[in-house]
Amino acid sequence: MGDITTIRTHQGWRYLAYVLGLATKEIVGWAMSKSLNAELAKAALSHAIRRQQPDTSKLMFHSDQGPRRAIFSQTIYKLFEHIEDKAKHESPWQLLG
Repeated sequence: MGDITTIRTHQGWRYLAYVLGLATKEIVGWAMSKSLNAELAKAALSHAIRRQQPDTSKLMFHSDQGPRRAIFSQTIYKLFEHIEDKAKHESPWQLLG
């Protein structure tokens, strides 16, 4: 499960993308940026996958129906399409590094 929110920091407002583990409801990956874009979502997802090292063939991802949902959705499809295309030759963890 993931979402994007805004937070106030000492450097000003930032976008925070985070990924929660469904079982634990704990944050398993996150990324912060000045810009709201697909790279932010990719960084949060990549961080979660590197930390948790799940079986990527069995991953599911949920997000709310909010306006930022499309950013995560497009990023997820592209990320896993890339992993599936390269999985025969490389480790998924190398692809995300």
